Amino acid sequence: MSQWIKCSDRLPGDELDGMSVIVAVMHCSRGPIAETDVWVKGSKKGHFAFWTNTATHWQPLPEPPKELINV
Repeated sequence: MSQWIKCSDRLPGDELDGMSVIVAVMHCSRGPIAETDVWVKGSKKGHFAFWTNTATHWQPLPEPPKELINV
């Protein structure tokens, strides 16, 4: 299982540009939440597509299952 990484310590790298990651955010009315967002490489630091710079922590998505079921 991946560990949470503080955004103040390290942001996702260029290899995750356009990829989904899990972010943790302190929502103003719901409190702490975790959900997926897309990392967007920018000209300087980059940002999360939806939560921009309000995410406090992130982690890569886990590996998908080795056997996928066709639906």
